[in-house]
This record gives sequence, structure tokens and C-alpha cells, in this order.
Amino acid sequence: MLTKKRTILTALQKKELCLLKQIQEEEVDNIQNLINNLSYLDPLNAPEFISIDETVINQQVPNEEEIVSALFSNNNGDNNDANNNNIDIDNDITEVTPPLPPVSHK
Repeated sequence: MLTKKRTILTALQKKELCLLKQIQEEEVDNIQNLINNLSYLDPLNAPEFISIDETVINQQVPNEEEIVSALFSNNNGDNNDANNNNIDIDNDITEVTPPLPPVSHK
């Protein structure tokens, strides 16, 4: 009885794998069709695009503190502010961006 269950599960798994493969092939074909509709001289093919997309998705996205820390360490030329969690963002932004000119309505 145990071998019949294993056989049934194996058959179901094979069927699922076949369906998954078919769906993946259809998706790759759809992506390739979209790429083909673009007017690039040397476009990527669908597997290359998917590979790059998966690489980008797997990379960790920095949180806001890491982004601010990186920006201020680059602007100041050192990492003193990057290690300081109490950055006064308003003061640093006014130093970097000049004030806007007044607007008059005539």
C-alpha cells in the first residue's frame, strides 16, 4: 500500500512539474515577445532579462537610515555623520540646496 501512495505522489509531482515547466515556458515566450516588440538594436533575450531581474530582486534594498547615512558621508567626505544616528537633516539639506527665488504674481 505504501508503494502505491509513493507512486501516486510521484505521478502527481511529475504532472505538477510538467505544468510548472509549461507555464514557465509560456511566461518566457511572453517576455520574449514583449522584448521583440521594442525597437532596440541589440536587445537582451528573455532568459538574460529574467536572470538580471532575479539578481536585482535578490539584492537587499537599503533602509532610509542607510541611504541618508551614505548621502551625508559622501557630501562631507568622511564617515563621521554616518556613524552618528542624530543627524540634523534640515540643517544639512539647507547647506546643500540653495534657497528658491521669490515668486511674484503680476
